[in-house]
Amino acid sequence: MAMNEMENRRKIHEILDLVLLVNGLEARKKKATGNKPTAFLSFSGHVATLSVDIHANGWCDNDEPTVSFTFKTDCDIPDDKVEMLRKVAQLAIMEDE
Repeated sequence: MAMNEMENRRKIHEILDLVLLVNGLEARKKKATGNKPTAFLSFSGHVATLSVDIHANGWCDNDEPTVSFTFKTDCDIPDDKVEMLRKVAQLAIMEDE
């Protein structure tokens, strides 16, 4: 199956938006923000991988994420995986309100 680059770019932008919705633009270390959810996004271009970690109850050093997602960007990004991230992000946002 040929990769649809424009569709992957759209999904990558959505993934970034979801991380920003969870985090906002402020620093999110647990000692400063308490139990507010914290999301991490990492792009590793050398292996074409986008990773998202969500800490539903805040983050501090050595914490394991509540949930992690890995997306390969050099092949089609699965819709169902993006949908799962949407649901997890929405839950984290709702619990933060």
